[in-house]
Amino acid sequence: MSCKVREKENNLLVLKSYTILIYLYAVKIKIQRDRVRSFILAELMSGRIDIGDRLSLPYFAKKLKCSVTPIREALTQLEYAKIIEAIPNRGFIIPNTDQREARNLYELIAALECLAVENSIYDARKIKTLIACQIKFREASNTLDRILADFSFHEELTSLYDNEMVQEKIRDCKIRIFTYEKSYLSEVDYAIESVDQHQKIINAIQSGDNNLASSILKQNWLHTLNQIKSKM
Repeated sequence: MSCKVREKENNLLVLKSYTILIYLYAVKIKIQRDRVRSFILAELMSGRIDIGDRLSLPYFAKKLKCSVTPIREALTQLEYAKIIEAIPNRGFIIPNTDQREARNLYELIAALECLAVENSIYDARKIKTLIACQIKFREASNTLDRILADFSFHEELTSLYDNEMVQEKIRDCKIRIFTYEKSYLSEVDYAIESVDQHQKIINAIQSGDNNLASSILKQNWLHTLNQIKSKM
């Protein structure tokens, strides 16, 4: 074997090894980024992070024992999803609420969830799960538990729709919607209409009328929007 051929093969081997290392590093960063994103979202949903709070890269790096690179990537993703906001010289914060954003969010999630319901086939097991979610929602003892139970009901309601882009957008919308509902809705607001509307949705699905279920679902989201706007 000539020196040139051997040199070429060695170069190819080095290139392949380098490519594998880059790939493994990218995979590691992605895993860490997704872990950071999940942690931040859990903090938001628990109320430990609230409107106006600054999201500190060093804090998350220390808390999660990782570099700032996946944290920055996770925060950038959340900014793109409109869940957080980047402020020059301040970093990332949880943005304030406003009526225009509220209208955009609730109209969007109503449209997406209605699309999901209209294109789903519900079996007896799923209906049983919806009924269980409805009971949990009805019996929730405080506003936070009621919001989370409400979200669980909607998640089960739309989970059969096989469109990951729609599902991802629904998840992103709900995270920001959580801020509005935690800030403006009381337990009474939820109890008056939503329990009844959930039951009507279940009844429509049981009768095989997904279009009626979709119509009631839209009313449910827009009714909540009107409650929030009236208090802003």
